[in-house]
Amino acid sequence: GTGSSLGYTLDGVESPFLELKAGNTYRFDQADGTNATHPLLFYYDPGKTTAFSTGVTTNGTPGSAGAYTQIVVSDTTPHILYYQCSSHAYMGNRVGINSKVLQDVSFVSSTGTSVSYATNAFAIAQAVALG
Repeated sequence: GTGSSLGYTLDGVESPFLELKAGNTYRFDQADGTNATHPLLFYYDPGKTTAFSTGVTTNGTPGSAGAYTQIVVSDTTPHILYYQCSSHAYMGNRVGINSKVLQDVSFVSSTGTSVSYATNAFAIAQAVALG
């Protein structure tokens, strides 16, 4: 497969798959010296063809005090993103986004009856399997 000998360690796990939820803000602390030359960004694809920047903020220089990358996840954030080092190929992993809150939507039941969810907002969880 395609990969990198480098990786980020998040809460003690090397390059984990991440599951993020709409309505939350996630800050990735990059102050540790091991982050020098490894700016974390988000991309639409693992090959880093196109960066995703909506709601993404970077601060400082990775490896220096106060450095971080932050993402504000909304209902319009794509369901699948990739966090990657902008300097090294395939250094990171996939991000699943649980978003798309449905409200004011009607469905048709198996009997042809309209079922409205206008007063009940609920989130559809996205199941993602790796491999």
